[in-house]
Amino acid sequence: MIDLSKTIVLDTETTGTRKDDEVISLAIVDGFGERIFYDRIMPTRHTSWPEAEAINGIGWQDVQGKWTIGQLAPYLAALIEQADLVVGYNVTFDLRMLRQSGLDFKWVEAYDVMRELADEHNDGKWLKLEEAATVFGYRHERAHDALEDARATLYLFWLLSGGHARFMRDTCLLGVPVEEALRRQQREGRVERGCLGATKAILLMPLLAVCLGIWWAVDAISGNVVLASLIAGALCVPAVGAILATKPGG
Repeated sequence: MIDLSKTIVLDTETTGTRKDDEVISLAIVDGFGERIFYDRIMPTRHTSWPEAEAINGIGWQDVQGKWTIGQLAPYLAALIEQADLVVGYNVTFDLRMLRQSGLDFKWVEAYDVMRELADEHNDGKWLKLEEAATVFGYRHERAHDALEDARATLYLFWLLSGGHARFMRDTCLLGVPVEEALRRQQREGRVERGCLGATKAILLMPLLAVCLGIWWAVDAISGNVVLASLIAGALCVPAVGAILATKPGG
């Protein structure tokens, strides 16, 4: 069983993908989505990266004067090495970029959400993070922001590690590969509501069982069906309404 308190999810933004490129932004959250680290980082080998800047919106003016990886190394290495599991979307790339930027850390157990999602739910085809997040009901409004990307990755990790992604695929997407579901969604110009509905169903099932138990207990004690219904309704209707009103990513 995965211990979320000892799990971290990380995401990087970089000057590019080559062997001499560097990390310029890093976010780390724990397994519950709480921010552990999030900041821009000043590279030591680059002062310009126009192609990457066009994607992530981070330029030299945004990182000049920030701490370098070398200055942050003791703190960041400890965060990574103390985790039981390091999660990322194409996490191999993130860890490689951290190492080639100057961060030295021991071997870690890693979980790649991108590869797991592709292998288990999309016939081995990789999806961009924003595509995968959207298909599974997460409102991902700031793609290529390291913190937002880390939290979107965590959302997908929750689904995959809890087995809910399989449930959502079979009962909500009806066995349709994720890529085809995305194409349908783009054609229709809407969020795939079925996936959000599946998530709500997961939350509602145990709540409804509790409500039924309350109704049964009050009826057994009082012998009054109307009173039991009123009490169970007063306790459960607000909670059910809150779940039903939830929006993607909210």
